[in-house]
Amino acid sequence: MPLFISKNNIVRRKKGLAIATAQVLYHIGFTAEDINSPSDAISALKSISGNYYTAYGSVRPEELLSIIESEGLDIEELKIRIEKYWRTENNRRKKMEKEKIEQIINDVSESLANIGIVNVKNFDDVLEAYERAVDVMKINDGKSNIEHIKMLRGNEQFIKNLNFKLAEKDYELKTKEELQKFIDSFYQKEKIGGTIEEVIKYKGQGLRVVAEIGTVFLDQTFRTIEKAKNTIMNIIRSEQKKVVKCTHCGKPYTLYSLISGDVAKCSCGAIVRVTESKNPSEYGFDIRFTLNKPREPLSGYSKFLYEIGKHVYNDAILTYSFKSQTQSWDVRKIDKDLLFFGINAIQNTLFPKRFTELLKKDGHAGVVLRTFTDKKDEITGYPIKELRGYFVSFVNYRLVYKQISAQEMAHSNNTDALTGKPLIAERGVVYCGPNGDYLDDNFNKIEWSNENNYHNGS
Repeated sequence: MPLFISKNNIVRRKKGLAIATAQVLYHIGFTAEDINSPSDAISALKSISGNYYTAYGSVRPEELLSIIESEGLDIEELKIRIEKYWRTENNRRKKMEKEKIEQIINDVSESLANIGIVNVKNFDDVLEAYERAVDVMKINDGKSNIEHIKMLRGNEQFIKNLNFKLAEKDYELKTKEELQKFIDSFYQKEKIGGTIEEVIKYKGQGLRVVAEIGTVFLDQTFRTIEKAKNTIMNIIRSEQKKVVKCTHCGKPYTLYSLISGDVAKCSCGAIVRVTESKNPSEYGFDIRFTLNKPREPLSGYSKFLYEIGKHVYNDAILTYSFKSQTQSWDVRKIDKDLLFFGINAIQNTLFPKRFTELLKKDGHAGVVLRTFTDKKDEITGYPIKELRGYFVSFVNYRLVYKQISAQEMAHSNNTDALTGKPLIAERGVVYCGPNGDYLDDNFNKIEWSNENNYHNGS
């Protein structure tokens, strides 16, 4: 027989035939109300073709017809089964719809909280506020959510649940700000800082706090804000005891000050090198104070770094674009011959290795240095930025670089890389090339130095 149902047990065989038939009819959209007799089932099966998978194997409608015509059909069992399948399907759809609505509430509440909305009165309020959030924040699935919200109009429970979620978001945001201010107050006194990554209201009571405090990662649930503050304070007190001494002069530093990059060079001149321990010690970091400059990771790297360093006054952003990776790094000048890359000491140690390994792998890269000066743009009030571009290559096992002209820099910075169309020019920018080659943000040649005022050369 085509179906793997009992041949010897008549009761089991009749039940199996009813189940298999019900699964085929349910699959093509028939309900229990459509099938009131074996002849109804036979007519339905005659109207279809193809193969259908059932709990008893794959079957064609004509095979079922043959068995039904010779052995009959338990119509009550068939109707019970079809009803069960539709009930299961309806429950599945309701669950999916509920999950979709919950997801929309989460998305919408987060977006509204980000633009300062803490309560909505009705669907018009929701749509107006969310459409504004979508426009401001460029939310990818915003249009889809808007259409779904329109379909939910009249569902007052949606408004109640959304307001409940908005109240939670408001509580989480205010609590996060309060805890961050609490940590910042310790940094001013104790020089131990941290960042509150996330605060989540926990099961209607208490809160879950995710944070990095000193060198400790915190992910813990608290009943009250005060208990969270007590734990944070205890962590900071313990961080004060994590002291590392310079191996050359004995000056003590907290581990946090070294890891965070607050200290990159000891007062005795020793350079601080921080790496994550491969065989973690008590703190999981390897700290070294060296009076010698670190070994050059690639011939020509130090020369390129010297070129970059000439144009970093305090803070800058360096962006490299390799074939396999594009990434931006914060850069700050520690002293006249020492640059610090990234936001902590581990990133600073990682930068030379990552940059040179990518260069060896891909062969060449574009590098853009965006330097912040102490001059202010007259219109925006923001610091004027110097933009320089370099083409870096791996040639004969060494790093070779060439600075591009100010005109090339201006063109690349104001052209859409995908379409080739011009972009709106950025204000307060000086495009810098080699040998006194400068253009202002209107692409006019100018005389410029960071020591002098920003002016047209005409």
